[in-house]
Amino acid sequence: MKDHHAASEHVTPGSTTKLQNPDTQEIPVDTAKLQAALEKRADQETTVLPSLSMPANKKRLTIRPLSERWWTPSVRSWFFTFMCMNMPIVGWFYLFHKARYEEDPARKEFARAYLFYKLVFFIAGAVVLLILIWIGLGLLDQLLAYMEML
Repeated sequence: MKDHHAASEHVTPGSTTKLQNPDTQEIPVDTAKLQAALEKRADQETTVLPSLSMPANKKRLTIRPLSERWWTPSVRSWFFTFMCMNMPIVGWFYLFHKARYEEDPARKEFARAYLFYKLVFFIAGAVVLLILIWIGLGLLDQLLAYMEML
């Protein structure tokens, strides 16, 4: 049995090689001409593309340190707002003050909305507490009645 594998040759740009196949005739290939034609076609295709330069009116983003990004005045003031409004009793007064006298309309609306939020949960908590007290007093009454029977 005879092996019909073509020997592989090392191809360098600019060299002319001949492909060997026992069933077909040899075809000369000039790789330098192919490479030049491909480069010419690539240049033609890239000339119609828009340039990727940065627009003049856009500022470049600069990387600031984490401490500078985190402690900007806006972040600090919102952090202070959240800290004060979540204090158990002082938070209610702080939110009342912000809802009435704040100059920034966004903070004023936020304070009103958070006051409403706290009021809803305060009323819901009070209702649950009253139900538990009512149930607890009924059970306490039954316990006292049982102890009197002993």
